[in-house]
Amino acid sequence: MRLKGGKMFKYLAGLICIGLIVSGCAGKSKFVTDRLTGPVETGRGKIVALLAPVADQRAVKQEFDKVYDGNPANDIQFILEKDLLSTNLFDKVITVSEASQSVPADVVIEPTLQVLKWEVPDYDALLQRVFFVSMLTGGIGGVIYGSTDTDVHGYAAMHFRVMNVAKDTILDKSYEGHHQEQMAKMRCDTPDTKVRMTGESLKKVLQQLDSDLRGLLGTAKPAVVSSQNQ
Repeated sequence: MRLKGGKMFKYLAGLICIGLIVSGCAGKSKFVTDRLTGPVETGRGKIVALLAPVADQRAVKQEFDKVYDGNPANDIQFILEKDLLSTNLFDKVITVSEASQSVPADVVIEPTLQVLKWEVPDYDALLQRVFFVSMLTGGIGGVIYGSTDTDVHGYAAMHFRVMNVAKDTILDKSYEGHHQEQMAKMRCDTPDTKVRMTGESLKKVLQQLDSDLRGLLGTAKPAVVSSQNQ
């Protein structure tokens, strides 16, 4: 394809507008933990929880992980520790490494990460419209169009298994979180947007978990199970 003069300018303008929208793919971002968890007050509860490492069983990882700065499962492990303490149900939340030091636990919590993803509906068609509008208007229309809002979605899903002293399962449930916002098309594809939208969805997963744990553990302390038996 050979273009001349004004056609070449409009073609390049279209490519530049598309580049502005997808340029965020080059960077990385992280979860903002303060946004995901409430204030942590240790020692308010009576229960000691043994929190197992987060098992990452996502079927699709590459799209999210390429914009995430670090290991999502490891960071969610830290977020979970803070979130559980913020419920005021627990005196301590210990890790497997701490359990090896014979720290006693009352319940065992096994988390599994299933979904972390971001989505803009009809994203490929959106990019095509930006290109053609820019071609027709010399780029100005593409910039204006890119400044208008579009729907952006975040999704998260986790499964939690909680066991008591007798190793009976008292909670075995999957939770899904969905967060939706409208934002300018020029900002809909940045790493900050992708991670923040999935983070807000993760927060909704944790809120559902917290509600169930309060219902299960808020009225009585389970009998103590020794970590030596894990």
